[in-house]
Amino acid sequence: MVDVPSELSNEEVESHEPVHEQEEAGDRDRQFPCHQCGANLKWTPGQGALTCPYCGHAEDIPLDKDSIKEYAFNDYLVSKDKDEGLGIEARAIKCGACGAELELDADQAAHVCPFCGSNAIDETAHQDRIKPEAIIPFRVNQERARKLFREWLAKLWFAPNSLKDSVRADTFQGLYRPWWTFDSHTVSHWSGYAGEYYYVTRTRTNSEGKTETYQERKVRWHYRSGTYQAFFDDELTVGFRDKINAEEYNLSGLTAYDTGIIAGYLCERYVVDPKAAWASARTSIEDKIADKCRERLGGDTQKGFQVSTAHSGITFKSILLPVWQSAYRFNDKIYQIRVNGQNGNVTADRPYSWIKITLLILLIAALIFGLVALMSA
Repeated sequence: MVDVPSELSNEEVESHEPVHEQEEAGDRDRQFPCHQCGANLKWTPGQGALTCPYCGHAEDIPLDKDSIKEYAFNDYLVSKDKDEGLGIEARAIKCGACGAELELDADQAAHVCPFCGSNAIDETAHQDRIKPEAIIPFRVNQERARKLFREWLAKLWFAPNSLKDSVRADTFQGLYRPWWTFDSHTVSHWSGYAGEYYYVTRTRTNSEGKTETYQERKVRWHYRSGTYQAFFDDELTVGFRDKINAEEYNLSGLTAYDTGIIAGYLCERYVVDPKAAWASARTSIEDKIADKCRERLGGDTQKGFQVSTAHSGITFKSILLPVWQSAYRFNDKIYQIRVNGQNGNVTADRPYSWIKITLLILLIAALIFGLVALMSA
């Protein structure tokens, strides 16, 4: 039994266990064979359908935003029924080089780790998992992701000359990464001293023995306090170890999770559970609250600021967000590449050419020296 924090109240929300109320028979073994040729269908970005890569047959999957549920966080803390997984027969694999854990369709193959490029992929044991509640389907296809990355690579300044020959843009793997969202009603009590600047005219004797006047700044302090209430909807936090900017995704694109949407793609297994994820989300929420309360305290400067926040009606859900992931090795170091599967934003690690940077510094120094010499002539 896990101790439930006293401030976590679920009176304001309907209580749901983080499992589906009913699961159709055979749903866990659901496959997607093509009705024309029997090959496995795959989700096609931007088309909202499963498509056969061999004969081109397509089957629509209706996207449903209205059935997305939020689950009461307190119920999760005391629940023992969490073994839901992806809702399909899947294989769990682990990279022996970087430790990344992934899940893929039973018939799907993964020969290279999308995070480090290693082929040290081994089967691993299944664990209790919470089934995703919502997902943003891929809107950017693999060809588009490659093009966007090549454009990003071409614009790099101070990159080693051999970099472009070392990076292969054809190794992108479509990957759904695990995230958590939290909702919370908050009531915050804040207090502190707001300081207002004012100036007093003073006189002093300068180094030449002359008397001069100047303005001395002083502070007039005022004690203030108040209450701030807010509702936070879909506070996003990662379910994995590395840090990614959550603002890269537009959550209005979420739709109810459907096993067909992940057909043909890898799914990363979460390593940050909801309890740890809530600690991160709570810190983020309370940082935002503190900023709002400081605005209300006002003044030119502040001191003694304090804020105490109570949370209630906390709910959460597991979601999957799309990314085209790859990695390359340059000078014995691994660099990761990510292309956002929703909007195509490219974020990638990259090496720098210190020779080019040094030459630029020397060029700037030479220009400054020449300009000074010209002005002194």
